[in-house]
Amino acid sequence: MQPNDFQLEFLLPSKLYALPGQELNIYFDNIMNDRDTRYDFVVECGIGTHFEHVFRIVPAEAGTYPITIKAFQYNREIASVSSVIEVTPAEAGSGVTRSVLIIGDSTTANGTVVAKLNENFRDDPMNIVTIGTKGTAPNNHEGIGGWTVNKWRTSPERNPFFNDAKSEFDFAYFMKNQGFDSADYVIINLGINDMFRFWDDSALEGGIAQALEDYEFLIGSIHAYSPDIRIGVAVTIPPHYSQDAFGRAYQTLQTRWRYKRNLSLWTKALIERFQQRESERIYLVPIHTNLDTRRNMGAEPLPVNARNPALIDMPLPGSGVHPAESGYWQIADVYWYWLKSFES
Repeated sequence: MQPNDFQLEFLLPSKLYALPGQELNIYFDNIMNDRDTRYDFVVECGIGTHFEHVFRIVPAEAGTYPITIKAFQYNREIASVSSVIEVTPAEAGSGVTRSVLIIGDSTTANGTVVAKLNENFRDDPMNIVTIGTKGTAPNNHEGIGGWTVNKWRTSPERNPFFNDAKSEFDFAYFMKNQGFDSADYVIINLGINDMFRFWDDSALEGGIAQALEDYEFLIGSIHAYSPDIRIGVAVTIPPHYSQDAFGRAYQTLQTRWRYKRNLSLWTKALIERFQQRESERIYLVPIHTNLDTRRNMGAEPLPVNARNPALIDMPLPGSGVHPAESGYWQIADVYWYWLKSFES
């Protein structure tokens, strides 16, 4: 039973992206502010397969597909959400080359997402060039582990966007200083470190407000350089499904339930702030729906305990908020779908 004042909310943007023949997942636990195991779900959509924990789509052809997801508890509908799945033709962007800059934290600095994104485009009729001062060519990016939106805005440390003359993030300075001619797409994937440290809602509220203000500053600086750049605000990925991952990584410094609450409120605010701004060339990139937080975060066999040598799979020490390679691939897939969606 939930407390009487609890309200289940879905955290799903109004538009999702897909490609023919490619898998898109909507994991129920990732798009709600509660545990998926407390509910039964009904999915209304003209395509896809409804499994226990996920709705999976592998579209056969391009098109626009409305989707509604409903949550039930004790035979009563508790909440519902509607969106559309935009399936872009596979041949979209044929012959064109676009430059892509990804700004992020450790989930970008890892390099796996960028490498997989370039691999996805290797056999695609559309071409991309990922730019940045970090990574190894051709998998360049701007990712620094542990960084927040505010650090990208205000820190001079390792920050190629920081203009000493202005003491702040300056996208025009970055482009000129690094010799980049243009950027067609900028993806900003942050939020984990911004939201991780909070233990109460009052402090969290201030943290969300600050992070949104910093996002607006970065976006404003990018569009001051060129209003034609399409900016993708990646919806921050959810944590590992198990508290075991948080215990191994953080001992008692943070719990899965508290971080999930922080992230749920942040995701709600992020969607509300940026969902209806496509006319400004600002878009949500819903990478959070596609990440399998049960199986694609990494695990290793460990003894049950000191007196029982039987082995069980336990989350890796760093898997509380960091995917395994397969999880990074799922993030890269959504980047791929989103980038292609403008070229049809």
